[in-house]
Amino acid sequence: MVPSIFLQRFLLLFLLFSIHLSSQSLHSEAESRRILDSLTHCSFFDTASVSVSVFNPVTGKSLYGYNENKLFHPASNMKIFTSAAALVYLGPDYSFNTNVFADNVTSSGVLQGLWIKGCGDPDFSVADIDSLIRQLQLAGIKKIEGQITGDVSLLDTVIWGNGWMWDDASSTDAPFMTPLIINKNAVTIRTYVKEGKVVSELDPYASYLKVWQDIAIDSLHNSRLQFENGYPASSELLKVYGRINPRDTVSETINVLEPARYFLELFKERCKAAGIEVAGGVSFGKVPEKLSIIASIARPLSEVLIDLNKQSRNLSAEIAMRLLAITHKKEGIRDYDGLKMIDSLIVAAGLHPEDYRIADGSGLSRYNLVSSKLISSVLTYLFYQKPEAYSILRDVFPSMGMDGTLRKRMKSTALQGNVYAKTGTLSGVSCLSGYIHTSSGSPLIFSIMMQHHNGKLNRCLQIQHEILGELMNNE
Repeated sequence: MVPSIFLQRFLLLFLLFSIHLSSQSLHSEAESRRILDSLTHCSFFDTASVSVSVFNPVTGKSLYGYNENKLFHPASNMKIFTSAAALVYLGPDYSFNTNVFADNVTSSGVLQGLWIKGCGDPDFSVADIDSLIRQLQLAGIKKIEGQITGDVSLLDTVIWGNGWMWDDASSTDAPFMTPLIINKNAVTIRTYVKEGKVVSELDPYASYLKVWQDIAIDSLHNSRLQFENGYPASSELLKVYGRINPRDTVSETINVLEPARYFLELFKERCKAAGIEVAGGVSFGKVPEKLSIIASIARPLSEVLIDLNKQSRNLSAEIAMRLLAITHKKEGIRDYDGLKMIDSLIVAAGLHPEDYRIADGSGLSRYNLVSSKLISSVLTYLFYQKPEAYSILRDVFPSMGMDGTLRKRMKSTALQGNVYAKTGTLSGVSCLSGYIHTSSGSPLIFSIMMQHHNGKLNRCLQIQHEILGELMNNE
C-alpha cells in the first residue's frame, strides 16, 4: 500500500526533526547556566517561587544553584529523607515480620488463644492473611477456643502525623497509624443500583462495618456521591450520600478508623471461611512471654521502598520513618523517635538539622521546611558514601515516562528512562528531585522545588521538564 502524500511529508519532516535532535551540540556549563537562569527568572515566578540545586558528582562541583538555601515545603520529597535514612540505618534487608503466636496445639487441633504481633508492614494484604491461615491449617489447627488478640505495642497511640489536617480523615492520603496494617488501612466502597435499590458493597468485607446511605437515584444527571468514614464519632460507620445514575457504578477507597480492629475482624472472619472455628472475639494486648511463633509473613525493606516511592504511599513512609528508631527502641515508638534519625542523616550529609524543620516522614505536613540544597546533599551523600543505598534508591524512584508517578510524563522524549526522581505535590507545591543521566552519559543530581503557585500545576511541570531537558543537554 502506497502511503498518502500527507503521510510521506509527515515522515520526511519527522526524519529531518530526528536528525536535527541527534546532531544538536551539547551545551557548556556556562551556556547551561544561562538557559537555566532564563527558566528560573521567567514571569511565572513573579508570583510563584522556585529553588533549584544541581550537582555534578563526576566533577564534584555545583552545576547550578538558585535559591538553593531557601526553605520550601517538600511535599512528598520528604520520602527521599525517609527512604535514604531507612537504607542507611536499617539496611535493605531489614524485614517486616508479622508473627502469629500461640500455646501448644492440642491433639485435637485446638488453640486456647492466638496473638498477632504487628510489625508495621505497610504492604500487608488480605492475601497475606490467607497465607497465615494456610499456615495454621498446615499446623493442624481446627479451632481457636479463646480470643484473637492483636499486639500493637510497637508504636505509640498517635494515629496521625504532626500538622496533618482533620478534614482529611476519610482520605487515604492521611492514613491512620498502627503496627497492624491491612489493605493500606482502607476499605473500598462500591455503590450501584440493582433492581431499583441502591447497593453498597465493601472490599475487603468485614461484617462489623456498616454502611449508612442517603442516596437519590437520578437517571437525568451524572452521579455525584460523597464517601466518608464515621470520624470522629464511630469506627464502625461508613457513609455514602448524594445521587447516583442507575447506569453507573461508583467506587471510592477511604480510611478505616480503627485499622488494627479491621485487621483482626478480617482475620477472624477469614479463619471461619477457611474452616477454622473461632469461639471468641477480638481484643488487644501484648504477646505473653514464652509463646511460640506458629505462622509468619516477612517482607524486606527493599520491597516496601518500591511502592513507597513509585506510588508515593504516605502510610509506608510514615511507618518506615517511625521504625528508624527500632534499633534502640522496641515498643511505644513515637514519630519523634524516627525523626531524630533523619536528623542524623542530615548531619552525615554535612548540614545542620537545626536549619530545617522536619515534621513527618511523608511530606503531608505543611510544617516541613527544607531546601533544594539539603535534598541534593543527601542524594550526593548516598552517591559517594553509600553506593548500595544509592543504587537501590535510584531504582525505586519513579522513572520518567516509564512507571510510578512519572509514568505519564515526557514519554517518547530523551528524558524517558533517563530521569529517576521523586515527585512531590500539595496544593500550591510541586517538587521533583533525583538523578538524571545526561546525553553525554554523565550522572547529575538535582532538586527542583516550586511553591506558591495558584492552580498552575501544568505550568510547573512544563518548567521542570524544560530544566531537565537542559540538564540532559549538558556536556
